[in-house]
Amino acid sequence: MSQLDAVLAAWRELYGEGHADVLITRDVRARVLSEMGRHGEALAEFDAVLAAWRELYGEGHAYVLTIRHDRARVLSEMGRHGEALAEFDAVLNSRRNLLGSTHPDVLTTRLERVRVLSEMGRHGEVLAELDAVLAARQELHGEGHADVLTTRHERAKTLQEMGRHGEALAELDAVLNFRRNLLGSTHPDTVKTNESVTDLRSSLQ
Repeated sequence: MSQLDAVLAAWRELYGEGHADVLITRDVRARVLSEMGRHGEALAEFDAVLAAWRELYGEGHAYVLTIRHDRARVLSEMGRHGEALAEFDAVLNSRRNLLGSTHPDVLTTRLERVRVLSEMGRHGEVLAELDAVLAARQELHGEGHADVLTTRHERAKTLQEMGRHGEALAELDAVLNFRRNLLGSTHPDTVKTNESVTDLRSSLQ
């Protein structure tokens, strides 16, 4: 963080507060703060950067939507799920209008929105949305793509939370086989899925 702050200070001295390089660095800083668990500071930084990008480019610009997307994630991390969902909904509508319904950025926002719905216990909506995202990603990328497998893993988690353990286990087994074949047994994604399978099998015994 100290190196990032030094870079930010240098950009500010060179260009002034509203320059794009300053704002991009502040955006990176906000993401780092969020990863460090300093969500309140991250949110304040995102809010400041968002206001500046809006003034420069207007509401529908890609940079503005990216900041709003990241801001929504921080709100969710802070437990402010209603605000996070409203923000994701706004970003989703704008991205659909700009990019179309099947653009990868649109599908990513839909998946982030699903995670908020899951935190709110709205599992029926979660499963329906995951099925839609999964179908779109399968059509875009094919069955073995990383985004497809991530969505299937999320779907298995939701099935498990709904008590549909047999379906969840079948989904996890399928993801595990793909990941072993594509990534190898020691890849972190494979290990994570293998642990999920092991834990679920143990809970069913």
